[in-house]
Amino acid sequence: MTPAENDSRTEGRNCMPLYRNGDKVILFVHIPKTGGSTVEEVLKAAGAPQALKYHKRLGYSNATPQHMHWEVLKHWLPAGFYDYAFAVVRHPMARMVSEYRWRRVLTKTRELPDFDTWVRRQLKRYGEDSFILDNHIRPQGEFIGARVEVFRLEDGLESPVRAGLEHLGLDTEALEIHHARKSERDTLSATEQTLQRIRKFYAADFERFGYDPEQLPKDLQISSPA
Repeated sequence: MTPAENDSRTEGRNCMPLYRNGDKVILFVHIPKTGGSTVEEVLKAAGAPQALKYHKRLGYSNATPQHMHWEVLKHWLPAGFYDYAFAVVRHPMARMVSEYRWRRVLTKTRELPDFDTWVRRQLKRYGEDSFILDNHIRPQGEFIGARVEVFRLEDGLESPVRAGLEHLGLDTEALEIHHARKSERDTLSATEQTLQRIRKFYAADFERFGYDPEQLPKDLQISSPA
């Protein structure tokens, strides 16, 4: 395994995803690689200060506060602590591709193996430690509690951000989400075996959030048989 594969750094500042305005508090359950950093930036720009800030792992969790899954989060933040909770989910296949691309950018080298090898290794590692890569591999359903409203990234980020601001009593008229211009990307290749691994591992996510397991991201193609 290369050092890049074991790199647990994440984007963002790893703060507790709580936002406050007056006596109103909301919880944004930040699932890795689902547009969460953009949601947080817009909330803060609209005047929603973070209610709690922790910039490192807490003693009882192997994940940073920003990416705690529900089983951990619910003990730290009981339901009565906030007025509203929401999360954004994403097609599992696209999320895995995004994670792989992020790791390549993070290392700024070509240390990462090909996508097939990387997926196989990460899913194997997850069986040994479900907190690997700061919870970035964990299935999305494990981040969602009973009273968490779920939005899909594919439907845009305006709805979840608007919901958060409205529950805080903040103005939504000037809501503006800046989408980063996507640069030209190379197309990744994956064998059918790799795709099946991803479908099996995230089967519950595909079913729960209504995603088609046969659909592939535009920047992922099936490898041609040798």
